Amino acid sequence: MKKFIFLLLLTVLFSTNNSSFAQELPRGAFFGASVNDLTDSTRKVLSLSSMAGTYIAKVFAGSSAQNAGINAHDVLVSMDGEKIKNTTHFLQLLKKYNGGDKIKVSYYRNSKLKETTLHLLQKKMETSNDYEITYSSVKSGNNHLRTIIT
Repeated sequence: MKKFIFLLLLTVLFSTNNSSFAQELPRGAFFGASVNDLTDSTRKVLSLSSMAGTYIAKVFAGSSAQNAGINAHDVLVSMDGEKIKNTTHFLQLLKKYNGGDKIKVSYYRNSKLKETTLHLLQKKMETSNDYEITYSSVKSGNNHLRTIIT
């Protein structure tokens, strides 16, 4: 009986044309850098007056960060005018944006405050040589959730 219900659920899921609908859901933003909280020693070396912000440890090639001119050793201090308290706060702020969004970021480089516009890339779609991946979506109450079926 459980197998029958499972097969029925799969049949209903695949018989509706949700794949194009699922792609309409915006993909999350891909920043593309390794970030850390500032330490007191890093703050002193960079001649910063505050511990607020997030330290860029490494920037990945082809990322939103690289395309915007962000470099390793920069310190991000605000996104769209909202001050970044620490790395956890930065990651929470980043979750508000989707691929394709443009945001203003302020950062310190060599103790000088700079500003740039960040064109956020979308997170890459999952791929595999070993199995097929199908994107779909489901409605749950007022939420529209992406599903990934492998």
